[in-house]
Amino acid sequence: MQVSVPKNIGLRYKTLNFQDNCLKSDNASEINYVWNIKNVKAKKIDNNAGPSYLHLPIIILAPNQFRMDEYNGDMRTWKGLGKWYENLISTTNTLSPQEQAFYQNLVSGKTTGMEKAETIYHYLQNNMRYVSIQLGIGGWKPFAASFVNIKKYGDCKALVNYMQAALSAVGIKSYPVINHSGELTLPIEKDFTINAFNHVLLCIPQQKDSIWVECTSTVSGVVCSFGELYAETKDHPALLVTENGGELVRTPEDKAEDNTRSVKTVIDMDKDGSAIAHSTINVKGEMKFISYSYLYNASEEGKRSYIFDMMKFKQADSLQVSLGDKFQNPFQYNLKLNYSQLPDFTSGTKVFIPSRLYEIFREYLPEDTARKQDYYFDYPYQKTDTTILHYPAGYKVEDMPTNKVLETPYTSYASIYISDIAAHIITVITKFSVNKKVASASDYNKLSKFAAKVLDDLDEKIVLIKEDE
Repeated sequence: MQVSVPKNIGLRYKTLNFQDNCLKSDNASEINYVWNIKNVKAKKIDNNAGPSYLHLPIIILAPNQFRMDEYNGDMRTWKGLGKWYENLISTTNTLSPQEQAFYQNLVSGKTTGMEKAETIYHYLQNNMRYVSIQLGIGGWKPFAASFVNIKKYGDCKALVNYMQAALSAVGIKSYPVINHSGELTLPIEKDFTINAFNHVLLCIPQQKDSIWVECTSTVSGVVCSFGELYAETKDHPALLVTENGGELVRTPEDKAEDNTRSVKTVIDMDKDGSAIAHSTINVKGEMKFISYSYLYNASEEGKRSYIFDMMKFKQADSLQVSLGDKFQNPFQYNLKLNYSQLPDFTSGTKVFIPSRLYEIFREYLPEDTARKQDYYFDYPYQKTDTTILHYPAGYKVEDMPTNKVLETPYTSYASIYISDIAAHIITVITKFSVNKKVASASDYNKLSKFAAKVLDDLDEKIVLIKEDE
């Protein structure tokens, strides 16, 4: 690899996963850099091993001085890059006096800054659309706030810009935060300033915990609550842009309790083995966003595919899905499932009933004693399932699974089986959580064995025996 750079621009570079062997030379006008690499053995990257920059030989390049559309910038420090962006948007994040008066009237009667901010955020959600349009240096410079106010659409930076202007109109200070959505493609570190971003959030500073706002969450798409972020933007280094320039910060940590799914299913089984099940499902965080994506505006076939193929509910003969208010947090939806035969199979007078209709865990973690790379879950989460089986008179319980408690430093699982013989009710309570996103390679086999034990327990059957009539 060879790079030539004019001396007045300058170049910074960083090498990853190979020994830096740069040969540097210069002449009157430019500096030349040459790197060579050879005889590198192919490297096996394990599944879920995190971003590729952890494993592959990479050279990161960044200029010292740059210009975009007549805006000069200095990228040697995060402060300098932030100063360039602040200058870029300085003429775009204001509203006319009439537009400011609209937002002042909108929040009249609200007593706290957060009530006002949340009111404006809900207005944004209900009246603006996310549309990705970039013109000129549109990957960086947003549409003016007044443009968004009239057109009712914008991309991430335009909607952040609009929200910042609307908040300013009611006396609330906020700052854009340039960050990366999704798995990081390059490391973002304090000592090496680069442009490795693809998204913009808004930060409302507070004395203690700042409020982070996802402005692309509009009524036409997936809905974040006020102060809620997607998992793919959490726990990332990001550039906070203030009037004093840029500051490298970290977005809020993604915690298991932020991403939850709670399922409660009541099954009424008839003597002939048929059954009707009613499930109430409450979801937060990433579980909520996934549910929105696959259930709202979906066809009946699309809903079936999500419930049976992705959530792994036991296949039913018919399914009804009713959706709650998409702005509710947690978001709730309900299922009605009809089974012509609830048992997985029968043997003589014995019937084998699934211990739950919803497979709470289905991560594939094959044993690998030679694994060298850490294992990355998509995000930390918590799932709970409560299944209540009403079985008919004429059946009795012959066998039930035993209670289980399993743990690793990263995950936990518990299942409790309760039988009320007099009432003909069996209750199964299951809890599963991923508490840390990254498991060390040295602990991977513990995780693999844990997963195998969990899957074995989830496949356990409740055995009922049909008594003589």
